[in-house]
Amino acid sequence: IFFTFLLLFVKSMMPPGVPEMTFNILVNNLQTLVILPGIVTNFLYGYFLDKKNKPLETAIFALSGGATASLLTCFVTNPYDWKIFASALLLGLTIPGLFVISMYLTIKHIPSDKRGLMIGFKSMVGDLAYFVIASGGGLVYDYWRKDGPFIICTVMLTVALISTLIVHKKMLA
Repeated sequence: IFFTFLLLFVKSMMPPGVPEMTFNILVNNLQTLVILPGIVTNFLYGYFLDKKNKPLETAIFALSGGATASLLTCFVTNPYDWKIFASALLLGLTIPGLFVISMYLTIKHIPSDKRGLMIGFKSMVGDLAYFVIASGGGLVYDYWRKDGPFIICTVMLTVALISTLIVHKKMLA
């Protein structure tokens, strides 16, 4: 979903007459900045969760990094702006953490006879979130503003970060 809106967002900022190849190279570079760090950081998130036992710190880093990346995209003024490359890199570094930590918490804290149910529920909620971002983001992209989907992502990740902190505080009480 991020790639789709990123592609549309960058294309909307391209000046007329720019060759399609130039646009494709730019988008491929941005996608590489998201995918390559994601491949590496998956292992790092697993290491910090297993060996260092820091699920809260990992969740806060992943959520705040994803929110910052989405927000940074809203301030991009041209397709070659450093902020769009920084946001793609930051997204690649942090978003895999959301998937890793959700599976980690499910496996670690749910009884073995309920893990499949909870992993399925987590997947369902994740798919619903994708649906909201894709359909809602598409509407705001078309009818409100081009950076609307990134604003939605920022808001959703910020709400998730605040919810994580509230739940953690209540668990400690």
